[in-house]
Amino acid sequence: MEKERLEIYRERVFGDKLNATFDFIRENWRVMLRYMTYMMLPLACVLGVTMSSLTASYMRIVAMRQGDESLPGILASYAATMLLYVLASLLLGSLVYSLMRIYRERKNRLNDLQWSELKPTFWRVFKRMLVLGLCFLGLYVLVVLAIVLLVLLTPWTLLLTIPAFLVGVLPLAYWAPAYVFEDISVFAALKKAFRLGFPTWGGILLIAIVLGMLSMVISSVVSIPWSIGMVGYVILTESNSGTAPMLMNFVLYLLTVVQSYCSLIVSSLALVGMAFQYGHAADKIDGLTVDRGIEHFEQLGDNNVDASEVGDVDNEFDDFDKL
Repeated sequence: MEKERLEIYRERVFGDKLNATFDFIRENWRVMLRYMTYMMLPLACVLGVTMSSLTASYMRIVAMRQGDESLPGILASYAATMLLYVLASLLLGSLVYSLMRIYRERKNRLNDLQWSELKPTFWRVFKRMLVLGLCFLGLYVLVVLAIVLLVLLTPWTLLLTIPAFLVGVLPLAYWAPAYVFEDISVFAALKKAFRLGFPTWGGILLIAIVLGMLSMVISSVVSIPWSIGMVGYVILTESNSGTAPMLMNFVLYLLTVVQSYCSLIVSSLALVGMAFQYGHAADKIDGLTVDRGIEHFEQLGDNNVDASEVGDVDNEFDDFDKL
């Protein structure tokens, strides 16, 4: 018997949200891993270069006190690493949410999904994620500037601005799924994120803590070989006047690639979990469960429900081609 399709828009208790997250990954891990590998492994290979360069520059400072000479290399490597992680986050978020969208709309779910089917949806979602990232950056700059200006007036404003910032940042976790899953503008998605986020603030926090800690534990385990390699690299570098053997550099590069790749893959867990958390909030507050709409429709014949009460509960996924 075929397993029931997991609905994103469904009110769930906390345990059911976690179960839905793991069930989705368990059902679709082969497809997810395949396409994540296609996108994340090349980026991990480049990240291995920038992070290895960053490590080498830092070790030259420690071993030979070449701070002035190595500082430009450190800054360049750090900037390149951060840009690559931003790009990886955009690609990974676009891929995960594209797959979740196709899973819901495709008759065969994600079974035998080919790139030709995924490509149109992925690029539309990627464009939306890129717009979202730029808007998020602009919003972040405005908030920081506002906090700085208030601090210049009086440092006592930090007693209000810091707690308000911490409380207000959690609903932003809904911004991406609202903008990607629904045919609305980026600012309408921001408004909806706050409207749904504040009433379900505790759920966002719990999902973020639990899945964040789980991701951290898994990342720590897969990072053990890299950590051991770093210890060996430091010892060999210090014993060779700031220069490690070429073989050790290559080994550390491979370990860095594996560590970066695994960390990026593991971060998809939080993306899936937050999508189900958003679906829970949307159903709880706006009543978007498809099954509930079907039940109401069936009750019309019995005159138990007024027809005006039955809306288009699935309108959030319509006209996606208009993006």
